[in-house]
Amino acid sequence: MEFGTCDERGIRCCYHGWLFDVDGTVLEIPGQPEDTVELIKQKSILGAYPVCEYRGLIFAFLDPN
Repeated sequence: MEFGTCDERGIRCCYHGWLFDVDGTVLEIPGQPEDTVELIKQKSILGAYPVCEYRGLIFAFLDPN
């Protein structure tokens, strides 16, 4: 999501338009048939990591587990 755009509810993929919540779950999948959207949402999740901002720097805890 390096080039993702910030949305009110999360981050939107600039390539496919998928909207991901802050915890990595898929919220919207534009351009897909309605009968496949729920199945894709259940099987797709984006990794999410805790972050904090301190004096203008952003720190992320990238635990492999």
